[in-house]
Amino acid sequence: MTPPLKKVPIHLQSAANRLLIKNGSIVNEDGVSQQDIYVEEGMIKLIGNHLIIPGGTRIIDAMGKMVLPGGIDMRVHFQSPNASTQTIDDYYRGTKAAINDGTTTVVDCVVPSEDETLIESLKKWKAWAEEKSCCDYAFKIKLNSLNESKKVEMESLVKEHGVNAFFVSMKDAEGGDAFLIDAMETCTKLGALLQVQCESRELIAFNEKKVIEKGIKGPEGYSLVHSEFTETEGTMRATTLSSQLNFPLYVANIMSPEAAKIVASKKQKGSIIFGETLTAGIGASGDEYRSKSWRHAAAHVCSPPLRCGASDDLCQGLADGSLDVIASQHSTFNYKQKALGKNDFREIPEGVNGAESRMSLLWDKCVKNGSMTPCQFVAVTSSTPAKILNLYPDKGCIAVGSDADIVIWDPEQVKINSAQTHLLKTDFNIFEGIETKGSAEFVVCGGRIMLEDGNLRVMQGYGKYLPCNPFPSIVFDKLKERESQLNLNFEPVERSVEDMNALPPKLNGIQDEDDNEEDIPGPPTPVQTHPAPVPSQHESNFNLNSHPNNPDVDVGQAPANPRAPTVRVREPPGGQSCGGFW
Repeated sequence: MTPPLKKVPIHLQSAANRLLIKNGSIVNEDGVSQQDIYVEEGMIKLIGNHLIIPGGTRIIDAMGKMVLPGGIDMRVHFQSPNASTQTIDDYYRGTKAAINDGTTTVVDCVVPSEDETLIESLKKWKAWAEEKSCCDYAFKIKLNSLNESKKVEMESLVKEHGVNAFFVSMKDAEGGDAFLIDAMETCTKLGALLQVQCESRELIAFNEKKVIEKGIKGPEGYSLVHSEFTETEGTMRATTLSSQLNFPLYVANIMSPEAAKIVASKKQKGSIIFGETLTAGIGASGDEYRSKSWRHAAAHVCSPPLRCGASDDLCQGLADGSLDVIASQHSTFNYKQKALGKNDFREIPEGVNGAESRMSLLWDKCVKNGSMTPCQFVAVTSSTPAKILNLYPDKGCIAVGSDADIVIWDPEQVKINSAQTHLLKTDFNIFEGIETKGSAEFVVCGGRIMLEDGNLRVMQGYGKYLPCNPFPSIVFDKLKERESQLNLNFEPVERSVEDMNALPPKLNGIQDEDDNEEDIPGPPTPVQTHPAPVPSQHESNFNLNSHPNNPDVDVGQAPANPRAPTVRVREPPGGQSCGGFW
């Protein structure tokens, strides 16, 4: 039992940094306990019952509530440049909305421009986040190609800049399987985890040509081009490469139940693969692309697209462990931005909201109906992401020494999703009108109360950058274990001169005369595939030089080409000789 802290006089300067959460049910991924939590200077200092605490400590009574580790959203895109615009929610708006739902850490994806190095891009993104982020943040870097220079940068990013994840979108990257293998191998050697959005670039190109030829230009064309087959083919290919080469893989943005099944199958066979699905996947449907309203249909365009009837299967995947993480892929655009593709679905910016609904929507869809336990909920929203980022146990759990990122969750509190009330700058909400039961009542970020009874009090720029160390144990301990189990045995077989004899053994000590090792037949003569040349109609075998009247020819000399003897046909075809032609 943790020894009680002696009561000391109040210190006015630090009193605001002290917090006691009492009477709540602490939920970690490995169990539930009824204990109190004492927080000081942004860290959990004590956990236990009947704690003796310093004077002036703020006390929150969490009776009947659950106390969870703050959520970690593995995939957001705040103020991220697009081909023709940028996402409309910046780091302030985006992190503020995330905190309102119980998320206290976000991971953004750095997308380098063509004229930037990987490190330059990271520094630019960090500056944006440092200025505006209300909660802690980390980064992964997108790769579209690889060369020796980029590999050197990747090593520097991992060892010196705290990046332990890289991202590849198969539909955007050139180089095919060779590039994918190179990226997997490079990341594995560096102790980083490669995250891949799996779609077949070739199938997408073929589908796009067919859809354009049919004259389809609306948002429904996007879902036809990026069909479920493109996702399942890409997932099968990427996971097969990962399994064969024994490189760990994080399959990102799973929207297809069939793709989720592929991931589950590979995991059951021992492959080191993690599966991630999205808030949009469990809360919305691909039927929206057939809406008569172009604005409504376009607002749902995201990458990969929503699938029809996929929600229950994806929820089940999270509940049974086939999928490991739920992320938001929050990437929002307003109507005017979406309208850039009004005449061509290929120009519609890809992205939807999700950061403000990720945790409450999952609780309502899975925990409320009993298909997922609160402990499993904590695992997919916080603990597993923390372990993959190598931030556990600082993040992702309620424990002494952990960061004071804490959510007091009211399982009875009702929340209604709406563009009229959400904290986002975007003018559309794909979960419009959906009522969820279970949401955050209090949110503590780094020891500071930011949400209290529906009142949000965030601080712009309060969040800090989280360097993520390489070789997270949840990935690389499993990798070592699998290497020992596989026993691939890449050692050559040693053979003697006698063993190297390729001839069959002698019968009764006599070698067959036909078994001459020098008598190796060559390849067959190629079959003539071109037709024989047709004789020229302008040439003749008739030679005037052989005529008897030619003075240069000896009459007694036989011609070089004697005429064939004449044969009289007495019975031509059709009957007796009757003169005339015959």
